[in-house]
Amino acid sequence: MKRVVLLLTIVLFSGISAYSQVSEIFKNSQVHGSFEFDGAYYMPDNTVGITDSMINGKNFAFNGFGNITYSLGNFSAGFRYEAYLPPLAGFDPRLEGQGFPYLWATYATEKFSFTIGNFYEQFGNGLTFRTYQEWMLGYDNSLNGARVTYEPVKGLLFKGVYGMQRFFWTPYTKNSRGIVKGFDAELDFNQVFNSMSNSKLKLVLGGSFVSNYQADLDPLYNLPRDVGNMAGRM
Repeated sequence: MKRVVLLLTIVLFSGISAYSQVSEIFKNSQVHGSFEFDGAYYMPDNTVGITDSMINGKNFAFNGFGNITYSLGNFSAGFRYEAYLPPLAGFDPRLEGQGFPYLWATYATEKFSFTIGNFYEQFGNGLTFRTYQEWMLGYDNSLNGARVTYEPVKGLLFKGVYGMQRFFWTPYTKNSRGIVKGFDAELDFNQVFNSMSNSKLKLVLGGSFVSNYQADLDPLYNLPRDVGNMAGRM
């Protein structure tokens, strides 16, 4: 009997402790979201010569997305659901479909961050590397892979990326498209050196290198598998 009472006491206190920890996690968590829905109903208009109002066999077209972001301390994660059923007129018909093309998780401290999944990044002015999304144009070339940033001192920033760019709803398979690898470094003299903190001259130096690997599957031409690109900026 004593053993049973002791066991129940242990289970009770374990449950209370676990509940307390879960409650603390939820109390410090944040969830943010954004949503957009755009739809149009197409009708024929003989006065301007539009006799066929169908979009992929349908009169009604719909674009929509929902972004959800969860954060807890240094950790954050999120996803985006998209639906093109079918896409509005003027959008690429290859967008038709629905799903979760954007999933990510990040751990970030004051000096270091690590992201896995989908992300957007830009080196300098985007001359060698830029991934971005423009919803109203139906454009998205997010990178799916990993990104690391490191800032050992304020004003000195290193970035590294690795992954495959999005191509509509087509999943990545071996040799289906290029693998992107890139590195960027930037030095802000006004932040790194105290003697220049109040200077009227603002000086930033940076450099980047990006490589794209893709297997040569062309039956006629001998194409390079690795293509590199370098850039400097001041």
